[in-house]
Amino acid sequence: MMEPYTHIDTPRPYLSSDRSDDGSEADDAFPSSIDFLSVNRICHVQTAESRFGADVGPEIRSFVYEPWHSFDIDDDVSDDNTEDELSDEIDGIELIEHGSAVGVTPDMVATWGPFVAAPLPQFAATMAPTLLPQIPIGLQAPGVADDLLPQLQLLQQQLQQQDESGRELGQQRFPRAQRLRLNLTALSQKYNLYFASYQNKIHVFIPRKAPNFLPRPCLVLKPKKLKTEWPVRPAIDQSFGHQINHLMIGNLGHLEVLFFAFDDGDVGAYYTHTIARYILSTSRQGEANGRPPPRSLIPREFFHENVGESAWGIAIHQESRLLAVSSNRAEVTIFAFALRQHRLHNLKDDLASYLDPSPQIWPGQTAYGLERDFRTRTRTWKIILPLDARGSNIPNISFCDDEQGCAEYVVAQDIKQRTWFLDIWRMGYPPVDIMYETSKMNYVTPTHIGWGVMVLPDRCFKQTASLHECLGLPPEELSGGTLRSGQLWLDTTNSLSHVRDLANPLSYLIPAPHGSSFLDPERIAGFPIEEDLDKESGADEETEILDAARPWTNVSFGLTDRRSMILSGELPRPRQAPRAYLDDTHDGIHLAQFIVPRFAHVPDSSSVRRERYSRWRTPAVPFSKCDFFSRYATKNISILLTSSTDVCLLHMDPQGTPVLCRQVLPYHNHLNRHQSPYDLHRDYSQRIGMLLHVPELNLVVLGSLCGRVALLRLTKTAKLFYGAPVRRGFRVEMVLPRRSEEDKRMRPWCTLHGIAISPMPDPKTDGISLHREGDESQEPALKKWRLVLHYLDHTILTYIIMNSKDDEDLLVV
Repeated sequence: MMEPYTHIDTPRPYLSSDRSDDGSEADDAFPSSIDFLSVNRICHVQTAESRFGADVGPEIRSFVYEPWHSFDIDDDVSDDNTEDELSDEIDGIELIEHGSAVGVTPDMVATWGPFVAAPLPQFAATMAPTLLPQIPIGLQAPGVADDLLPQLQLLQQQLQQQDESGRELGQQRFPRAQRLRLNLTALSQKYNLYFASYQNKIHVFIPRKAPNFLPRPCLVLKPKKLKTEWPVRPAIDQSFGHQINHLMIGNLGHLEVLFFAFDDGDVGAYYTHTIARYILSTSRQGEANGRPPPRSLIPREFFHENVGESAWGIAIHQESRLLAVSSNRAEVTIFAFALRQHRLHNLKDDLASYLDPSPQIWPGQTAYGLERDFRTRTRTWKIILPLDARGSNIPNISFCDDEQGCAEYVVAQDIKQRTWFLDIWRMGYPPVDIMYETSKMNYVTPTHIGWGVMVLPDRCFKQTASLHECLGLPPEELSGGTLRSGQLWLDTTNSLSHVRDLANPLSYLIPAPHGSSFLDPERIAGFPIEEDLDKESGADEETEILDAARPWTNVSFGLTDRRSMILSGELPRPRQAPRAYLDDTHDGIHLAQFIVPRFAHVPDSSSVRRERYSRWRTPAVPFSKCDFFSRYATKNISILLTSSTDVCLLHMDPQGTPVLCRQVLPYHNHLNRHQSPYDLHRDYSQRIGMLLHVPELNLVVLGSLCGRVALLRLTKTAKLFYGAPVRRGFRVEMVLPRRSEEDKRMRPWCTLHGIAISPMPDPKTDGISLHREGDESQEPALKKWRLVLHYLDHTILTYIIMNSKDDEDLLVV
């Protein structure tokens, strides 16, 4: 049996000798001048019993410990696309309701699934199908009323009453969650809304103050399965493939969106302002007459596509209005929405065509002409970016920007721990592989899998005054080695011995080497261990970098040049012009079109899913031989990589010093439990696949399926280590839950369902907005951030984070 739970629903102070007068943590291992994220030693925990009833514990434990494929699924879910015509026409939306009380919607079914669905009213058959967004991408979202607090309180009271009535009907009392996925929870950055995915549904909550952070959900979204012309094989559950693998929140232009990916290849997105508006309308209509809100307010997916195989990595680019999805096809698909109308032909086009040095890819069309049309964004493009034949499944992706903040590359890490730069816009550019650099650093190991990647520009790093402050340990304790180029790389694993209240033992830490024990004596001869960066010394000398690549010229990096790559008969390429593309262009019809920029290939939709473009013969370019990155990218971009337990920071600058910290989030059985759920086994649960970025705090939050979370502070310094410029690094500020919380069994013995972080709501704001109108970027809204750890058994841990320079206490609730 599972060990008894410790139920903590009220604040519990921890007594510790290192506690400061203001309740925040102190650490004598670091200089007092270092700016840490302060954490008050108080914790609130919301248990499943506090949400679903004191007697729900046996059911929860039975669910957590059930064997593989024995869990229940919703009765109304199937993967055979045999649903009736009505359910194909409308988005599935459930309000947590039973009967005909306030807020019932036309397509509503009863509460926690799997429940017996309530019959649909006849007028539901007249509802409109899901369409493209009626609000163009990039426009400002309509405002949401902030004076509806009384109605929201009334709605919460009604939901509590419905919870009690649901128990009397014998309904399941908690939602069953999918397992072995990535991050499945998110907090809106504009509204006080929390999203959690359970199987094929997304539950929407209005969070409250701790300890009872999550009330009953006020809405359940149920995206329908997209019908495809080809069979899609799920990666995890063949019998129930339409379950969400990954969920995130981000801005697409000025609008915030909820973006998610399914195991059957489906991807979809909602505008969060439509969800917020619907919830407020529901409460307002219910208070007025008990009738449902207008059907026009029902939240609908503005985006719904399928990428051909199990979808995992997702990314949103605000400025360029892009949605990116990675899949088990070893490729990334980018959806680039049309941003302007088709422009008329002019004389400049004729001149550009006359001077065009690029090869013809079909009669009358050059590669540069296709690229020019591609970049105009006059149609919606579905951009396919394949890896090469060595690539594999891609669990996470991230956009890399140019100097203007527009998307230039997608960076992907596959499960083999290869990291790829994929050019989005330029024709004929192969992917860039940087695996050799990471393998020399011991980041790539046979037992580890690549799980996460995050692109970080220089502005995301906090300036520090010393190597100790930058990396979290004295320079004498640094380990590392030398790359083939002669550059140093640093191992900061020993910094974990300085992490406050760390739960797992430190026996795996290697002894701190010194001097020639890990570095070439000739390499470090004559250099002090730490010194200031002196630009006049040449240590920070500019690397010879081209400002932009010169396409269609012979560039020697050990492969065929870009021109011959497209012209060569060795590579599959279109032999004639794609008729649909030409007709569309000449007639001014703005239809969506597939494109594979790497091969200057415009396939038709009927053949695109039959091809495996990663198998087309063109190897990737090694990072050390790549010459076509811009000066801005090379000098300003770093890449954070995560594997099963390790974290690595690479730099696009050849002179940068990579940083590796091993065993940041290993599997840890704090209380030596003898029995574990199957998905908590270290072979399954050691995966750092949940990554969140808080630029305001120079903070990255890393979550592992094993139930633990690390807070990483991004840092930079103008210091040299044995003559090598460190430039940018990170230090591990804290690992949650802490040792004192593990001692009191606050971490449940199950996997982590998801992590989420957002600003604390402004106390002067009513309704569900986080900020007062026009005050999103001002204090005090951004002083405190709430971090939510959501576990498979519905235990919720909530932490409040802020900079130590603020005068207010930082609480963990």
